[in-house]
Amino acid sequence: MSRTSTNRRTFLKKTAAATAALTLTPTLGFPNLHLKPYAGRSLTIYQQASPIFEGAFELFQPYFEDLTGAKISFVSIPVADMGQQIALSLTADKGEMDLTWYYAVYPLVLQGLVQPIDDFIKDPNLTPPKWDFADYLPGALESGRVDGRLYNLSVTANALAFYYRTDKIADAGFVDEQGRAVPPVTWDDVQRYGQALDARRDKPLLLMYSPNGTQCTQIWLSLWLSQDYTYIWDQNGKCIVNNADGLVVTRLLKDLLKWASPTNVTWDFPEAHAAFQQGRGAMLPQWNNLGGIYNDPANSLAAGKLSMAPWPRIKVSASDAGHWYSLIAANSPDKELAWVLVREYNSYAWQKKFFLNSAVNFNPSRKSVYDDPEVKAACPWIHAIRDSNNNGRGQQRRTLEWEAVQLVLQEELGPYVTDETNDAQQVLDRIAARVDEITRASGRFKG
Repeated sequence: MSRTSTNRRTFLKKTAAATAALTLTPTLGFPNLHLKPYAGRSLTIYQQASPIFEGAFELFQPYFEDLTGAKISFVSIPVADMGQQIALSLTADKGEMDLTWYYAVYPLVLQGLVQPIDDFIKDPNLTPPKWDFADYLPGALESGRVDGRLYNLSVTANALAFYYRTDKIADAGFVDEQGRAVPPVTWDDVQRYGQALDARRDKPLLLMYSPNGTQCTQIWLSLWLSQDYTYIWDQNGKCIVNNADGLVVTRLLKDLLKWASPTNVTWDFPEAHAAFQQGRGAMLPQWNNLGGIYNDPANSLAAGKLSMAPWPRIKVSASDAGHWYSLIAANSPDKELAWVLVREYNSYAWQKKFFLNSAVNFNPSRKSVYDDPEVKAACPWIHAIRDSNNNGRGQQRRTLEWEAVQLVLQEELGPYVTDETNDAQQVLDRIAARVDEITRASGRFKG
């Protein structure tokens, strides 16, 4: 496993943006900034080894150290090792990690390993009124709440949405009165567009359908959520995916392949992501935090010819949400300082700065950033990001059973998607039976 630290000297060599970062107005407004209230203190932050997260920290580090007098170090960890490394630090008597950005936080909260942040927010000496907690998007906020207490703030508010090529959609005749491309609103529209755009050398749909990957199960889950569900089980914990709504969703999952290349059954995130950048396809169900990358002419042939729409609906427009959360370690000796970092990182000024930086492009969690004129001018589909985040339903993946459930979905949906079986009802009955075993073992289902 590789672990690399990003320090201030490295950053100053790599970018001149540090100077700009230092000129931002601090959110906190210490009574006397010259006192450097946390001078001599330090924080260690675990982060995924990714240019996006590393780039964000490099922008932020000089500002925060100048503001507080504290030193911060970042430990970059491969995503496959993140969970283990976080758990080891959180369960140690003196863990190395003070805070991290991570997505699988719910089990850690239930084990009492994560520090609640309500008291920090209520303390006017730590969180002044102008930080404006009410400015947070409800969906992103509620995703970090467990049993009435707030444990996490979303670092980047993500949900599945729908990218489309404006030029190809318009050329097919799907336009408004001004001749602008009109995106599909329902999954029936997606199939109608697919039929009209179908071409042997450029199939219109790009799908992440590899049975060995996670994206296919999350697309299936989002189709299920668009039937206006939040979980795949009822209030008694019994799995209900083998009902009529589940049958519609599962058949739709396979029907969409009519408008995609056969190779899509081997694709996970990297393949679909690269294909859209290469100018292939006209429609891509994908995470809504990638628009800046797709619209970068230096790296994408789709630049200037794309837009984004909320997740198409069956009954509602609801999709899986994949927030990355800030997590303060309950065993950290510097929890207050960790909160100051989280607060500044989630301020209006920094959320805007992160979003407008094409190398970072974090989706905002604050309503005011979505309404900012500069942000609107830079991102024509900002409304679609906001709507998909507002409509995101990430509760299912926050359950303790999800890892085992996702494996069941992979094992059962894979043969159906690849035509090893064509009996959708049988597939769903097997999924329901196996999920019931999981929830019975966890105590959720008493049947």
